Amino acid sequence: MNKPVCVYICAACGHFAATVEKVVDNCEHCGAATIDWIIRKMPLRCVELIEEASMRAALDDKVERLRKSLPDIEIGVDPWNREVLTSAAVNQEVDHAEFQHSCVCCKDSALFVLPFVVREGVQIFSKPDSICVGAGEGVPADNWEARLRDARISEKVIQLVRAFFSKREEDRGEEEKEEEEKGGVR
Repeated sequence: MNKPVCVYICAACGHFAATVEKVVDNCEHCGAATIDWIIRKMPLRCVELIEEASMRAALDDKVERLRKSLPDIEIGVDPWNREVLTSAAVNQEVDHAEFQHSCVCCKDSALFVLPFVVREGVQIFSKPDSICVGAGEGVPADNWEARLRDARISEKVIQLVRAFFSKREEDRGEEEKEEEEKGGVR
């Protein structure tokens, strides 16, 4: 059963929050005592929907601010069904990377790099947001570096991908050595 929830928005900083079965006097975000109560009690699912709408509005506000320096910024959905911000304008300055397989259950599935930069506390991914660089347990594609260069991805991310593959190669070598040692002990 849903417990009663109190929902408020801080008049000082605009922070939205909900508390279960208690009333707060100060904003948990900025500490201000200027809290405007929206509703004193409502079902938890309603609060979740309000939070989702509030987070989406905050993201839309950030996108509009970022649009001044990144006119091509877009909100999109990546191949893993996550909502992401993308912009070709950041391709040459991306300095972080995520690695994802196209399928988590298949050992030989395609390996993608997702280059991004962090601005205003949000990840902004390159455009394209994911680029296939290999397969399986970190086996590089023959042309992975050319793919990144063709997309104008930064040298920093190319180094990160190179380091990723080097580490995987090292790990495979250690695993093979351990397997040989196990085979020799029998």
